[in-house]
Amino acid sequence: MSGGPGARGAADGPIGDALADLARAALAEDVGAALLDAEGLGEDELLGDPTAVAVLPESAPIRLALAAQADGVAAGLALLAPLYAAVDRAVTVTTHLADGDRVLPGEPVATLEGPVRALATGARSARDLLAHAFGIASLTRRYVDALEGTGVVVRGTRAGLPGLAALQRVAVEAGGGSAQRMSATDAFVVERSHIDLAGGIGPATLQALTDQRQRPVVVEVDDLDELDAALAAGAREVRCLGLVVDDLAEAVTRCRRWPQPVLVEAAGVVTPTSAPDVAATGVDALAVPGLTQAPPPVPLDLVVG
Repeated sequence: MSGGPGARGAADGPIGDALADLARAALAEDVGAALLDAEGLGEDELLGDPTAVAVLPESAPIRLALAAQADGVAAGLALLAPLYAAVDRAVTVTTHLADGDRVLPGEPVATLEGPVRALATGARSARDLLAHAFGIASLTRRYVDALEGTGVVVRGTRAGLPGLAALQRVAVEAGGGSAQRMSATDAFVVERSHIDLAGGIGPATLQALTDQRQRPVVVEVDDLDELDAALAAGAREVRCLGLVVDDLAEAVTRCRRWPQPVLVEAAGVVTPTSAPDVAATGVDALAVPGLTQAPPPVPLDLVVG
């Protein structure tokens, strides 16, 4: 795979590995192969795209552009190279944007060169994954733009689609947001189920702080009474769920008066239009589950050129 401008959007380390695994899994699902590895598919294993096999010549070279069909923000481009490597290592991928760049309708985000059958085989997986990633990044950017100058951080959450955590994390960050945990092992989050089973927010918070093992501890609160109990138990980061603006402002006031610093995150149904009202309460962060649950996709298509 060639780089050029594409090196700017490369993902390394565990995230890069996770994106490569996701690309191969998506391709395997689409073409009907039980297993794909870095060596790619053999000629007789292209089972899932009989149309490409029947209609397109096996090795005829072609150059295609992967172009956006709507305004958006680029994200997840690093998965293109491993995806097409799993189809045919003769395919060359050159990306023209970095994650986080704005994209216009009709603008090429990458150029693909190689056997036409191979390009067609990987097309659906590439388009669908990137449409989702671009959608997350674009929606995130709307919140970030709405909160510009407030100092409030826009956070994604784990309320996304199973198996897509790495892609969704990359996309939230490309949009200018901060990605939350990729797995439940990355932090202690004291949620409603823990609170109920532990006998209250105080005992649940105390136990999490006692056993935190150098991980952050976040305590979710539904009202001001729970906030007081969490603070008394030692919470240093609270997530206020669904509080109205007046209660949220009071929650911030109580946290700022606390002897130790307390990070306050708002979470709930907040739109880019209403986000500035939430920011005005003085919160440190805004968690938006909708960023990764069902963002409007940014469609892409392959065109000759």
